[in-house]
Amino acid sequence: MATPDSSKEKKSPNLSAYWEILRPNNIPASFGLVAAGALVASHTAVALFEPKVLLTAFAAAAVSVGSCVLNDWFDIELDRVNEPERPLVTGEVVPVHALGIGVAFLLAAVASASFVNPAALQATIVASVALTLAYTPLLKPIPLVKNFVVAMVIAAAIAAGGLAAGAGVASTLTPSVLTFFVIGHREVLMDIADVEGDREAGVRTLPVLMGRQAALVFATALLSAGVVAAGVGILEGTTRRR
Repeated sequence: MATPDSSKEKKSPNLSAYWEILRPNNIPASFGLVAAGALVASHTAVALFEPKVLLTAFAAAAVSVGSCVLNDWFDIELDRVNEPERPLVTGEVVPVHALGIGVAFLLAAVASASFVNPAALQATIVASVALTLAYTPLLKPIPLVKNFVVAMVIAAAIAAGGLAAGAGVASTLTPSVLTFFVIGHREVLMDIADVEGDREAGVRTLPVLMGRQAALVFATALLSAGVVAAGVGILEGTTRRR
């Protein structure tokens, strides 16, 4: 006898679903962030082909993939409400496989760190991995902290690119700060979109606590702060070169 949920029967595992949970569309962006940092810091495209820069870009991509997979693994129950078509929810990806894949990518990022220098670059990569591991089980339940952690890890990829190119963190400060605020803005908007599922699951996001409108105002303020910070940084850089 058919049941109301018979149309939502579990699917069989398949390779395309495993590819999907890696979020491959994010990989070029990870490489691009590191490349942008290297270009800003070195002012030459030659830096993009240096082994340290390439390894750093690989590490950034590995952190991105690992974080996406582990977040899916931790959020299986939440996704049953917000994203019921996700492969882990439908059964197309075995949960223990997802856990192994996520951990493997983060270990690959840490391994990459051992082949690069300076120490600040190694610390940036390892810190990104540590924040990724702590994100869903520890940091995600804390309002705004989770948004800023995601923004910090992504912005750190630009700083890492500059360090890999042989420059200091200051050389990429403006694009890193701008990226931090833009991603923070995006994360709050994503919380607004997921507010119903988050409320049902007991996730304490800004829109759950303060409402959609207040969260939207805050997201707009973050974006405005990023534009102002970038403008100040560009102005200071122009003045310094005169």
